[in-house]
Amino acid sequence: MSENIETPPVETPPIENPPVETPPVETPPVETPPGDTPEWFPKKYVKDGKPDHVALAKGYKELETKLGKGLPADVPATPEGYQLKPEKLPDGITWSDENAGKFATVFHANGISPTAAKGIVDTFMELEAQNLAQATKAYDDQLKADKVKLEEEWGGADGYQKQAGAISDLVVGALGEDPGDAVLFSNPRIMRFLGKVVDQLGEDAQAALKGGAAPGASFTDGASLAKKIMTDASHPDHAAYMAGDTNIIRKVQRLLDGEN
Repeated sequence: MSENIETPPVETPPIENPPVETPPVETPPVETPPGDTPEWFPKKYVKDGKPDHVALAKGYKELETKLGKGLPADVPATPEGYQLKPEKLPDGITWSDENAGKFATVFHANGISPTAAKGIVDTFMELEAQNLAQATKAYDDQLKADKVKLEEEWGGADGYQKQAGAISDLVVGALGEDPGDAVLFSNPRIMRFLGKVVDQLGEDAQAALKGGAAPGASFTDGASLAKKIMTDASHPDHAAYMAGDTNIIRKVQRLLDGEN
C-alpha cells in the first residue's frame, strides 16, 4: 500500500524594489548683464546707468558713522547742507545769511535733521514777526497817547494844528527839512521839543529864520553854526544836541538869538 506524501508549499519572499532617488535640479543664477542696474539698487548710487560701488561704499560708511553716534541718517555732511530760507518771509522780517549760518552750525553740531532744522527756523521767524507787530502796535499806541496829551497842552485839536503848522513852516524854511517827513512831524515828542525851541527864540530870530528880516552878520554866522549843530552829524556838538543835552540846546538858542 502506497502512502501519499504531501509536499509543503514553498513561500516566495516579496521582492522589494529600492527607491529611485531623483537628483536635485539646480537653477543657474540669473546674472545681470554688464552695464545694467537692478531695480532694487539705490538710484542715488547709480552713475552713467551703472552701479557706482565706490559711492555706495562711502554712503554706507557715512551711515555707519552717523548711526554709531546716534545721529539721524539725513544730517548733512556740513552746515552748508541745510536749506533754511523759506520761500516767503513773514511781513516785516528780513533774511540774514550770516544768522542763518550760525543756526546751521548749531544744528549740525547737535545732529539736527534738515526737516527739524527748517521747522525750528520757520517757527523762530514767525515769533519774530509777532514780536515786531506787537512792538509796532505799542509804538503807534504811544504816539496816539502822546498826541492826545499834547493837544490838551496846546488848546485842543485846532491849537495843535496851528502850532504844528507854525513849527513846520519854521523848520522847513530855516533848515530845509522835508515837510512830508512823518518821523519828524508826526512824532508828538519831537513836536513838543521843537515847540519849546521856537518859544525860546526871539521874534527877530524867528523873522530872520523865515526870511522876513535882514539879519546882521553876527546873527547870520550864529544861525549858520546853529544849523550845523542841529543837522550836521559831523559837527562835534550834533550828537549831544540830538541826545537832548541842555547845555548844547541853550548854545543853539543863543546862536539863533544872535548872542555870542
